[in-house]
Amino acid sequence: MGYVWPDIRLDKQDAQSPIILVTAPGAMGKSAAAQAIAARTNAPFVDLARLAIGSNSLTGLLTTVLGWGQASSLVAGLHSGKMSLVLDSLDEAHLAAGSTHFSAFMRNIADLARGAEPRNQFLIFGRRDTLETAYLALADQGIEPDQATIASLTYQQSCDLINLVLDQTIVDGHEYTNHRTHAQPFATHRDGTLQDMAAALGSDKSTAAQAWPEVGSFLGYPPVLLVLSKHLAVDNFAATLASRVKDGALAERSVKGTLLREVVEGILDRESAKVRSQLPDALGYSSLDPEIGLLYSRDEQVRRIANYVFDTPLKIDLPNSLPESTRIIYEDQISSFLPDHPFLDGRNIGNVVFRDYIYAFMATSPHYGLHGEARHLVASMQPGPFLVHFVEAMAARENDLGSAFLREEMIDAVIKSHNAGTAKPGPFLYSQFGDRAHLVLSDNPNLAASDLSSISFEIEDVSGVIELRSPIARGYVFSTDGGLTISSGTDEILLGPEFMVVVAVLEMRAKNLLATSHDGQKGMTEGLGAVLIVRDSIDHDPEMKVRAVPLGALNVSFPEIWHQFRQYRMESGLAPVPSVDENVSWQVMFGIRRILSVFQSSVKADPSIYRERIDRITVGSNPVFRATLDALIEIAVISVETNLYRLNLAKLAEFGVNYAAVRGTDFASKLKQLHAEVCKKAPVLALLRGDAT
Repeated sequence: MGYVWPDIRLDKQDAQSPIILVTAPGAMGKSAAAQAIAARTNAPFVDLARLAIGSNSLTGLLTTVLGWGQASSLVAGLHSGKMSLVLDSLDEAHLAAGSTHFSAFMRNIADLARGAEPRNQFLIFGRRDTLETAYLALADQGIEPDQATIASLTYQQSCDLINLVLDQTIVDGHEYTNHRTHAQPFATHRDGTLQDMAAALGSDKSTAAQAWPEVGSFLGYPPVLLVLSKHLAVDNFAATLASRVKDGALAERSVKGTLLREVVEGILDRESAKVRSQLPDALGYSSLDPEIGLLYSRDEQVRRIANYVFDTPLKIDLPNSLPESTRIIYEDQISSFLPDHPFLDGRNIGNVVFRDYIYAFMATSPHYGLHGEARHLVASMQPGPFLVHFVEAMAARENDLGSAFLREEMIDAVIKSHNAGTAKPGPFLYSQFGDRAHLVLSDNPNLAASDLSSISFEIEDVSGVIELRSPIARGYVFSTDGGLTISSGTDEILLGPEFMVVVAVLEMRAKNLLATSHDGQKGMTEGLGAVLIVRDSIDHDPEMKVRAVPLGALNVSFPEIWHQFRQYRMESGLAPVPSVDENVSWQVMFGIRRILSVFQSSVKADPSIYRERIDRITVGSNPVFRATLDALIEIAVISVETNLYRLNLAKLAEFGVNYAAVRGTDFASKLKQLHAEVCKKAPVLALLRGDAT
């Protein structure tokens, strides 16, 4: 296999030292670069991992390998800058030797380099933390080394690496050659996939090459490209492209979830294989021993990375049959492998993709259960834009077509993740009725959240009380007998635009509340700020200061109104139905608004929409919304036409409703007559009176 030369970024424009320290994130290819440089410059290459370093160890090695004569010639060439010496794996040598021998070895290098021309002829490769220690040790000896970093691969370098990997790829027992024999179609296929991934990473550029400055730190990472290359090894490029174009937003979601997961887990599996290949000799096992296959699994790697980065004491479960003496050797081996893990950049997780994967892995793993230290760790992590997609891809399901299961503790995190991953996020809907609860996240900014590309979750172990953290916008929380806690990392809760709550109990943990219909991208909207409807009780700081910008951006209906909320009290607008649950009645009102909002405004004809969009996304499993839809069909406001629902504008007008009224801030009064009629129908009436579940 050939070699793709990466760019090496120097900290200084010109060489100012005879020694240069070269580092890179784990698995970037430090050793491959060191060997390539040594081969091209005809320089001696020393793998320090195989050398017991200490006082005069390098001088002794050169003399032993080259003999006195050649060793003297090399030292002279190094002093003049006409020859080079490449030292690799300083970090592994440091781990094996300890601090005292490491310091002695650095003095030995300093002695060799002292007085030499400053041409970077001593090249030392290693991990960042070890090279930082080496820098200080050499500076103490009066030699300040230059520093350099191996950069992520450029777009062209990445394409070259993909070609080289595919040259070695076997598909169905044969060498894969389509990337060479059909170079142009393959390039289109490759660039389309890279562009999809660039878009998933947040780039709005039209080509992968243009996006590379933004996404190259991830897509130009060799471990990512090695896994991605296998994904690109297809026979029918045209069919793959057609599928990508046809699926549209669904394909983008697949890239964010399934493909990125495949790439990340491919890296974990490569690390497992690499480490396991080195364990038999160290542990005294046969390479065929099945116990080797149980070590350094994905689960174990994630836990070790979490412990390494976050200083958490997550338990590492090793096979019970592993003797204690072998465990000690194994732990010692892993301590040398882990710092160079591809997920790591020093003591930090290398990028947000890897971080969100670890977050999702822990949050969805039955083994963790979100208890103890793991639960505290998950609660402290900040969700990135990929978390929601990893969770959806990794979570359990009742069946292949069902929604992914989600723990209540993760509701706020996936909402925040969804918002972070979309320039103009659509609304979310949390609905709880009895012991069933669902969360829907729309990819469509349209109020109705009707896109088929929306993400839906079924909530596990419903307690009926969820917590959301400020700021909260573009969302609906409906709970027949449950509660909502709104908290904030500051003293202020920020709600809106378009945030609606209908719950039995509401708790707000902050000293200030600001409701707004202001959208940072669009300015003041004509829609709602925040609507808070509480049936039973509300708990907040008695001295809470409440503001609304503009004044109509906050509307509340509480059982007991404190003084600071009185000016924001809203008229009920509900149909007078005796012996009903007002909480459910409000859900019917919002259900009417939500369903009608799905249909696009039209002045020429009655608008229509695919039934699946309303049935699966807008209504979903919410029994109140289902009964509301059935009632709207029964009174002929909505008609059913094969695979379509059609809105009857003339019938809607009989109830004094037009499309604009649905979106207005006073929608409750505008929909009052229609709401009264809907509440008379049997399915809704049963829910209102608590006769149905």
